[in-house]
Amino acid sequence: MTTYTLNGVAVHRSTNSNAVLGFTQNIQLQVVVPDNVSSLSYSLLPFSDDEFRFADISIDDINARLIGSSFNTLENLDVEEEFFIDVSGSGVSATVLGLFVENTRINGLGRNDTDFLFVLDGSVPPISTAAQWIDFENSLTSIGNATGVFGPGRAIPLTSLGATVTEHDLIQGTTGDDDFNGGLGNDTVLSGNGNDSVNGGNGNDVIYLGAGNDFAFGANGNDTIGGGGGNDTVYGGNGSDVIFVGNGVDFVGGGAGDDTIYGGGGGDTLYGGAGDDLIGAGGGDAADQAWGSGGRDEIYTGGGNDTAGGGADADEIWTGTGDDVIYGGGGNDLLGGAAGADSVYGAAGNDTVYGGGGDDYVAGGTGNDALFGGAGNDTVLGGDGNDAVYGFTENDDLSGGSGNDTLFGGTGNDTLDGGTGINRMTGGAGADVFVFAATADTITDFAVNVDEVLMSTAAGITDFTDMIANHASNSGGNVVITSATNATLTLEGLAVGDLVEDDFIF
Repeated sequence: MTTYTLNGVAVHRSTNSNAVLGFTQNIQLQVVVPDNVSSLSYSLLPFSDDEFRFADISIDDINARLIGSSFNTLENLDVEEEFFIDVSGSGVSATVLGLFVENTRINGLGRNDTDFLFVLDGSVPPISTAAQWIDFENSLTSIGNATGVFGPGRAIPLTSLGATVTEHDLIQGTTGDDDFNGGLGNDTVLSGNGNDSVNGGNGNDVIYLGAGNDFAFGANGNDTIGGGGGNDTVYGGNGSDVIFVGNGVDFVGGGAGDDTIYGGGGGDTLYGGAGDDLIGAGGGDAADQAWGSGGRDEIYTGGGNDTAGGGADADEIWTGTGDDVIYGGGGNDLLGGAAGADSVYGAAGNDTVYGGGGDDYVAGGTGNDALFGGAGNDTVLGGDGNDAVYGFTENDDLSGGSGNDTLFGGTGNDTLDGGTGINRMTGGAGADVFVFAATADTITDFAVNVDEVLMSTAAGITDFTDMIANHASNSGGNVVITSATNATLTLEGLAVGDLVEDDFIF
């Protein structure tokens, strides 16, 4: 949009007697219109002042305000009367735009009526006081409706108003459903109440939405967009945008660029889009969704059962309280749950994954991952690749998957399954169960009469007696158990004679 600013004065009059009570200089009338609006017109109304008829101004999609230091700013003008007049007198010949506003509040004068006057053509003498204005009024010999280029029924070019022009607009909405397009320039849009639609256009715009269910599109530029109390839909567009929404159920798409996005108290859906984005899903208890898409993204969720996904690059995702679901996507991701029963999936890439507190499900996916269950009874799956799998506290279920994996049970009664590959397993404290897998596994801390080995997958070994007689041997200070398919399980630091039947489950 385009802003035209006219400079003028305000004459404050008694509501009862019309006497001049005060005079204010440096008044601005700011008129904001779409870029394709270049003129205004007006017709004369049938009612009038004593000397001229009032005007009915026509201009498309106007957004206007009066600004002055001595009175409250009037937004979206509640103007009682409008008029275009020619005035003349001793040394005076001018065309004036006038706006009459009832019941204005003027500093030091209380409430009164005010004429806001803007010289469009010609000139008037310098006036700075109410007394000088009264002398000026008394000197006029002619007051009537404007003629010529400023006459009624004409298309009056906005550029002929003597206004300063800028594309950096301040646009303010109403209590209704507004539709704004900022166009060129660095605009500020305050949408107001109602279900509004705002397009910032080109430039670095600032958009604040009100209480309704609003739509905002920042378009090109590095924009700042703030949601209101309704269920808002916000798209940042191109550029590095800052977007924050309120307590409604909001949808945010950051678009291209390195965006910063903050959710509010509702169940929000937040997409970073292309670029290295920072997303904070908010601290409420509603269930949020946050997705990074392209770029190296950072995502943080708050309370509630949230879902977050990183996208194609190396992302960092941390969730808050609640039972959350995290997807790392492609790239070498850093993922972390917190309190609650979280499900965390590393997917592609060499990921570092923390389950956090609660009974978590952690899966590494493809790549060489480092997986940590944390507090709680966790299930941790390495997936493809050479993974490091940690259970930590409580009773954890650990599986290496394919690849050469390292498993650490930690405290608690854990189950460790190395999967395929050459795996090393350490149970830690507690009564742990190790699975005899199909390749070559090593148990570093097998505790006789405490830990157990599940032998159901050991081909060709029928029972403990068969194992001791035909499949167990001492080698280098360790016990090596070999199945009929040449899969091996090495128990470090033990001899065959140390083994007891109760430690093996067939």
